[in-house]
Amino acid sequence: QRLHPDTPIAESGFNSHCALLTVFVALQDITCGMGATEVVPGTHCAAAHVLLNSESNREENKKLQALRAGGFGTQTEVTLSTGDVFVMDSRLVHRGGANSSENRRALLYSSFAVPNNAPGGSTYSLLDELAGGRKFRVSNLETWCGC
Repeated sequence: QRLHPDTPIAESGFNSHCALLTVFVALQDITCGMGATEVVPGTHCAAAHVLLNSESNREENKKLQALRAGGFGTQTEVTLSTGDVFVMDSRLVHRGGANSSENRRALLYSSFAVPNNAPGGSTYSLLDELAGGRKFRVSNLETWCGC
């Protein structure tokens, strides 16, 4: 994946507070080779988003260089042990890594928003057509996700 925030500050206006938390629960050990999520610490602010979206930073390496030069942290892979929980501000700049292992990566993923103050965009865990009080069972995964 390319570096991105799930909630871009410029579009949402959510600069002063977190409107959405993303939670990952590791259902197995997640190693670097399995495509662990990469985060850039401290980038949940407008200054980082400006650097990320600058015309001169269209290439991924230039984005990372600009963020480092702007005083933000180095990208970090979030490796997890089974049962670990990683909570992320949806404004944080991140990307999914490439899975170069022979294993699938299994995570439980959920989003939590401030009621009546949620940002727009594709930042939610459940697709609109699946929402609305319906119950879904993991055993029926193939039928409700089109697998």
